[in-house]
Amino acid sequence: YRKVFAARGIKHEFGPRLTIVQVFNRCLEFPAEFYGEVNDDHVYRTDGWDLKLARAIQGNGGWGMAHGRTENQAGAVLISANCVRALGYFFPPCFRHQYGDTALTDLYSSAGLALAVADVWIEHMHPFFGKAVLDATYAPMLGAGEADRLAYEKWKAEDFETDLDKLSPGILCRQS
Repeated sequence: YRKVFAARGIKHEFGPRLTIVQVFNRCLEFPAEFYGEVNDDHVYRTDGWDLKLARAIQGNGGWGMAHGRTENQAGAVLISANCVRALGYFFPPCFRHQYGDTALTDLYSSAGLALAVADVWIEHMHPFFGKAVLDATYAPMLGAGEADRLAYEKWKAEDFETDLDKLSPGILCRQS
C-alpha cells in the first residue's frame, strides 16, 4: 500500500494493526442508523441482505441485532445504532478477536433483541469450516483464544448484567 499510495501521491498514515474488536468499536465515531459486522471472510449470498436485516430491526421498534443464517452462531450481524450507543460499544472492548460473536449472541438473546432472519444466507468462508486455507493472517486471531476466553468469562461475570440494563429501553420498547 505504501508504494501504491506514494506513486499516486495519496496522503496516508499507517498505525498499529487494530484488532477486529477495535475496528468495529470505532463505528461509534460515525453517525448511522445501523452498524454491521461485515468481514472479509463473509459472503452475502442473499440479495438485499442488509435491507432484510434492517427491516427486522425496524419491525422490532428500531431496537436489536438482526442476523442471517451462517455456519456458526450469529455472525455477520446488523445492530441498531441506539443499541450500540447505549452500550458504548459494538463488541465488548475486553476482547481482541474471539468471543465477540458469543458475547453479542448472549447479550442480545438475553435482552430478547436477537432477531433471526431465516431467509438471509451469509456464508462464512472460514478455514474452520474447510472453506479457506489456514494461513498467517489468522495467526493473531488464533493467538488470542485463551486470553479472549478469560476476558469473556470475566465480562460475563462482572459486566454482563450492567450491559443488559443499558439495553433496557429496547427491552421495554419490545414489550409495549
